[in-house]
Amino acid sequence: TGVSTVSTTSAATSTRSAPVIFPPIEGGSANWAFHLGLNCWEEHGAVSLPDANPLLGTYTVEECRQQCEMNPDCEAAVIATHVSTPTFPCFLRTSVVIAQCRSYADFDVWEIQRTPSTTSLSSSTTSTSVTSTGDFVPIDGGIDRACRGASSGDNNPIYYVIQNGISDLDGCKAICVIDALCQGIEYSTGRCELWVRPGGIEATAAVQGFICLRYTGAPTTTPSPWSFVPVDGGVNRVCRGRSPDDNLPSHYTVAASSGMSLNQCKAECAALAGCRGIEHNQGGRCELWVHSIGATRSLSGYICLRFDA
Repeated sequence: TGVSTVSTTSAATSTRSAPVIFPPIEGGSANWAFHLGLNCWEEHGAVSLPDANPLLGTYTVEECRQQCEMNPDCEAAVIATHVSTPTFPCFLRTSVVIAQCRSYADFDVWEIQRTPSTTSLSSSTTSTSVTSTGDFVPIDGGIDRACRGASSGDNNPIYYVIQNGISDLDGCKAICVIDALCQGIEYSTGRCELWVRPGGIEATAAVQGFICLRYTGAPTTTPSPWSFVPVDGGVNRVCRGRSPDDNLPSHYTVAASSGMSLNQCKAECAALAGCRGIEHNQGGRCELWVHSIGATRSLSGYICLRFDA
């Protein structure tokens, strides 16, 4: 089904962050305005193009943008990011009015900014810098360095959120700039880690093909004010109630199905009366547990933490 069936209860916001401008994709000529956590559909800022609600199959972020650029009527590509796979449903939109679109955690909008003379992919690319605020500085030289926590061996998965399908370093930087908790980035081809460790990036390790940069515009590098304790080691564990099979939906509230950083998930728990802990995965899903966490089950990419209020 198309996204026109999505509930319209999510209100537009006047405090939405400004979009980040990306350069053309490979073989393209148009710049792109990236709107994180936004959705545009019928009667909410856009009209669906025929046979593109969504397109047949799934696509990487770049492939979805290519489909939009090749269609002269396309004004934006909407990507459903709630699925935890390398490719995503791709929706093509026209008659786009961004101010009428809705904030929506599971979707991102890539608004195409075509040059007057070109409405399709060309054989060359134009080099354009990503518009962003703040600066990024190399750590230990930056090149061929992977980011670490307190020491070169400290690479706990809770320190970062992985963004796949990011085509270049500038794209990774841009995502960091609009994440309020991002302290820096680690980038390798197509893979971007947003480091949200409260103490920041304090060390690196030599790994060929990686780049580690500290974001100097990060709001803080002070320790988190909340105390969360790993359950059964925490990493690669999902939370459960009385036993590893006790996963009743009433035990938790889903704060976000994707796109939420670990620290944001912690903050949601700290603000919720009766929150007993969190389950978070690398795709940004956040469960706020209101039932006592007495057990866990092994599952790669997840973390289970008990809230010590």
